[in-house]
Amino acid sequence: MKSFLLTCFGLFIAITSQAWPVYVHLDLGETQEIMIGGETHQIKLHKILYVSEPNNRKPASIGSETLIEARVLISVDGEETTLVQRPYQMPVTFKGLRLYVENTQDWAKKATYSAIEHFPKAAKLAVVRKGESWGPHDMHFPLLNYRWRSSMYNNTWNSLVPGPGIYYHHGEDYGLMYDKFDIQAPLAGIVIESPLPHGDGKSNGVTIAYDEHFSYRISHMNIGTIRPGVKKGAAVKNGQVLAKSGHTYLGKEKMGDPHLHINFIHDGELVSTYPFLVEAYLRDYADNILAVAGGYARIMAGEEIELDATRTVVREGYKVAEYTWTLPDGQKINKAKTKVRFDKPGNYTAELHVKSDKDDEDKDFLKIYVYNQQKENNDYLGMFYHFPVRDIQAGEEVTIWKTSGFKKPVTIDFGDGSRPVHAKVKTSHVYKKPGIYTVTFSGINPSQRPTMEKIKIVVDKN
Repeated sequence: MKSFLLTCFGLFIAITSQAWPVYVHLDLGETQEIMIGGETHQIKLHKILYVSEPNNRKPASIGSETLIEARVLISVDGEETTLVQRPYQMPVTFKGLRLYVENTQDWAKKATYSAIEHFPKAAKLAVVRKGESWGPHDMHFPLLNYRWRSSMYNNTWNSLVPGPGIYYHHGEDYGLMYDKFDIQAPLAGIVIESPLPHGDGKSNGVTIAYDEHFSYRISHMNIGTIRPGVKKGAAVKNGQVLAKSGHTYLGKEKMGDPHLHINFIHDGELVSTYPFLVEAYLRDYADNILAVAGGYARIMAGEEIELDATRTVVREGYKVAEYTWTLPDGQKINKAKTKVRFDKPGNYTAELHVKSDKDDEDKDFLKIYVYNQQKENNDYLGMFYHFPVRDIQAGEEVTIWKTSGFKKPVTIDFGDGSRPVHAKVKTSHVYKKPGIYTVTFSGINPSQRPTMEKIKIVVDKN
């Protein structure tokens, strides 16, 4: 368990049994001493530099900007390094520690909706010792039979989602069809909030307390799928099935972007979910490389954007051997980072294909919104999902769902050389050979701005 001591020169945190990261709040110029695994380290915050992008998604937001990166200069035991706060960033190792930027004050307060209310200092860091897991070593990934980034919809901690205002996303979203996936308890604990028996009128969230320091909440389940035993006061086991994936919001099964949402609370504060769940995924699934293209990006027409694949995750003992970006015009670039210019407004998708040094491979996609100065660019084709997403065999039927969105015809190219078809609410397809296929959804909107979306479908080798 944790013990907290106060010394004459700052906050001194002692860990007697490491289960959770050490969370440290720092002001600019402030030094704190922490103890992890019997060793003391001094951490000082020197400087924070913010990077932003345009937010012209809605008429009310034209001309505003959204933070996309914070570069945080710190020193550990007198040696300086720069950490980066951004979506899909994993901890970095420096001076025998794994270091992560949980949040910075401007970022936490930037949101006009769902901002971090209690954030007393300039930055908050999380620290564990090199070689240790991020949180309990037996934490499970919450979804069974899931595949990393198999939906076009994903969201994460540190995402500032633009619209008329800015929404701070507190946790992880995993896009997936409702009523199809079993949700398991990542950790054992006691149910402290449950929507049983009739729903909570909101997002049907189940909150489970693991210990006196930590709890987690899973939301958007449909009430009819929640197991009867998942009621307030009940004990749940690690890995116990709680419910199926749902699409409940504001008390109704109506979400146009069905997904599972999960967030973590540590000592009363919301904390980043991303490093915990990446490591949990690697425990539960055999994937050795997880492509990360970056999620979403926004620029003005005529500007350049940097494509950055360096957030790709590889299992210990593996390395990334090859990065390939495929641009919307078909051009391929074999670099982890590259800059690309977009002259015409529209909604584009850049494809990332990565390979490991042991021939593992994966794909991910960066959604790029290119704005103009005159009007918003919020056209999209809808949300696309497929099922199953894991253990698909050649010759097995795969179903693709299209949710609300674009009213004009949408074309599906299945990526296997077969004839493209018009998308229905449900469109089935059979792949004849193993492989990682890029499925492309395309359409032209009334203002003639190009619009496309992409997902991957993985057909396993026999």
